[in-house]
Amino acid sequence: MAISFDPEGYAYKCWEVIGNKEYAIGKINNEGRLMDINEKILNRQLFGADTLEDVVCSQCKYLPICNGGCPLQRIENKFDNGHNCNCTFYKGYMAEFLKIHIARKKAIEFQSTNK
Repeated sequence: MAISFDPEGYAYKCWEVIGNKEYAIGKINNEGRLMDINEKILNRQLFGADTLEDVVCSQCKYLPICNGGCPLQRIENKFDNGHNCNCTFYKGYMAEFLKIHIARKKAIEFQSTNK
């Protein structure tokens, strides 16, 4: 589990919300201990974004690539009546992306063998 801190010592599970104390899971004290833990926010962020509980995501072949999208958006959808789309932009374009990747890989290999 990664935790980020703002300059005031507030701890966040997601780097995108650093500075927004509404999403802080706690605050580090002078001894380096995480204090004032917001159990509601912490539990939502630890357990509220399980992609396997989402019927659409759990059946999707792209789940290993995107892991269900942004956990924070998933939490907002689940607990705050959000309407975020968690689908990856890869969905529906994987064959094209793989063709591009393979072509670039071949071009790099060709360049390195012809030097």
